[in-house]
Amino acid sequence: MNFKDRINKWEKWISDTYSKRDYEGILFRVDSKIRLQTYMDLFDEIPDKIKYVLFIEVYTRMDFGFHYIKPEFFQRILKYKPQSNNDKVAIELSSIDNKGFITVYRGEGSKSTPFDKAYSWTDDFNVALKFSSNWGNFDGKIYEAKIHTDHIIDFINKRNEREVLLFPDKLHKVKELDLYNLESMMVRLEDDGYLPWYLYFERKIKPDYFKEAYGIHGITHAKRVLFHSLCLGCLMELNNEDIMILGQTSIYHDIGRINDEKCNHHGKLSWLKINELRIAPAQELCNVDMEIVKFIIENHNLDDEIALKNIDKYSISKSEKPRAIKLYNIFCDCDSLDRVRINSFDVKYLRNSESKKLIMLAKEILSIIN
Repeated sequence: MNFKDRINKWEKWISDTYSKRDYEGILFRVDSKIRLQTYMDLFDEIPDKIKYVLFIEVYTRMDFGFHYIKPEFFQRILKYKPQSNNDKVAIELSSIDNKGFITVYRGEGSKSTPFDKAYSWTDDFNVALKFSSNWGNFDGKIYEAKIHTDHIIDFINKRNEREVLLFPDKLHKVKELDLYNLESMMVRLEDDGYLPWYLYFERKIKPDYFKEAYGIHGITHAKRVLFHSLCLGCLMELNNEDIMILGQTSIYHDIGRINDEKCNHHGKLSWLKINELRIAPAQELCNVDMEIVKFIIENHNLDDEIALKNIDKYSISKSEKPRAIKLYNIFCDCDSLDRVRINSFDVKYLRNSESKKLIMLAKEILSIIN
């Protein structure tokens, strides 16, 4: 079949499909670049009962062109929105406050529709993070805002993106979140004198210490957790003694692993291996600080509730316990930040507000230390 025959066949198919009033067939056979315009052209002809359903189908298959949808057109579509969709929004968005507002996020890259014109938001920070750093873009932005449920068009979760379709002019308290990238963080580390610490600890990481030195819990994981520890230490203005604890914990916390599966014992195995290899930093830490390192390493793989109860089993005085718990929380956040490497990172598990500023950096550093 030559090119002209293909054109004729396509035109006949379109004509036949249109004559049957098979609007769904037309919309999902035309090129995606003209699908929205085709829907708008056919809008008055499409039966009322499927106007809204077809729009949502068209919308969820769009990768671009959202700015072509004008508020006036949305208002026309909403006249045909089933009541069941409003009920679905109330059920799905469980985080509605007592005034009827929810928190929403939007991740933007360099080619995204500006937030003040964007209909597509999400109630899941992790989804916004994904969109802000698509295609290796680490200069993306994440916005946070409030929206009343009366101004939510729909909730769509077909692609596990928890998309909140809304009117952007109805957003409240919009703010860009303060996120570091590598360039801005390196300036902080250098200006505040934390950068030499990385070189000091990095040279202590030896392949022989790990069962799988080049696995997902091996050398590069230790280096990234170390880097995150120094970044968070810098943001929280930790002193040298605390940085020493975090550094030692970062480079040795997983050397006892015997596999890459979830394991509640590898913390204790790591401490045993530290002693077997005689690499415990006895000359660099006082007895109390050494005990804090032991506590963090042995318990970092446990649930917080269990780990924090276990602190009473260690020779850590009552006055030092708040410090030990603070450093435990910092370290666990640094370990969690590197979960971006296995696509199982979830911001809600971060314990410190400063840790959230390093989320974009965690994805960027993964592309460098690997």
